[in-house]
Amino acid sequence: MTPSLHQQTERALRPARLLGFVEYVFRRNDKSGDIYPTDDPFGVIAGENPERIVVLGEANAVGLGVTRHTLGMAGHVARLMASRTAHGVRWWAIGVRGQRIRTLPAAVEDNRELLEHADLVVLMMGIVDTLSLTTRRSWSSHMTSSLDALMRTIPNGTTVLVTQTPPMDNAGSVSRLARFAAGRQARAFNSITADIVSRHPHCSMVPFPDSLQQDLWVPESREGPYVGMYSAWAASAVGQLGVCVA
Repeated sequence: MTPSLHQQTERALRPARLLGFVEYVFRRNDKSGDIYPTDDPFGVIAGENPERIVVLGEANAVGLGVTRHTLGMAGHVARLMASRTAHGVRWWAIGVRGQRIRTLPAAVEDNRELLEHADLVVLMMGIVDTLSLTTRRSWSSHMTSSLDALMRTIPNGTTVLVTQTPPMDNAGSVSRLARFAAGRQARAFNSITADIVSRHPHCSMVPFPDSLQQDLWVPESREGPYVGMYSAWAASAVGQLGVCVA
């Protein structure tokens, strides 16, 4: 039987994805340029009737690139929420072991006590899985079980925002060929996730900001670009709250 065009394309991209994985492993083994916050991964914005926000996920969820959690995703979302609601905010940034979707259900269980009282959960996964040869079937299975577990844990009416996997076509830390393969995989993950998200009430996808999709992104040991990234990403997340459906 002659392989379909899709199968032929997938076979052609496998070496490129493998190349991206090898390049990614080399980069992760050299973490000398990585910056992470050194303060506690939680905070409070004073005000009445505080909202409880949990940001859960891979490195971007816990402030890769910045020195304080207030400059990361959780801090930015908290400030925007406080401004939007005129309420106080209590927030937490929680990392997922290994930064892989397969460990996300365990992270939900490990943080059950916190999630049981959350008003908003922001879930950030996909970059590491895109570069780590995670299959689409595996992504679908673990994302489904993760969201099911999360929905069983959080209070009724709690909003869940799932950020899109960024367009890996502009990930300057890997070669052009690997970026092409990773970009295709990221788009596939986003399509799968959107379908899963659509099955859950009070759950919505967060588009990756247009302003961050244009230039080649090269990781640097400078805080400024990351602060700008989290600011735009948080604005996209909070802006999505108005379109979440019950």
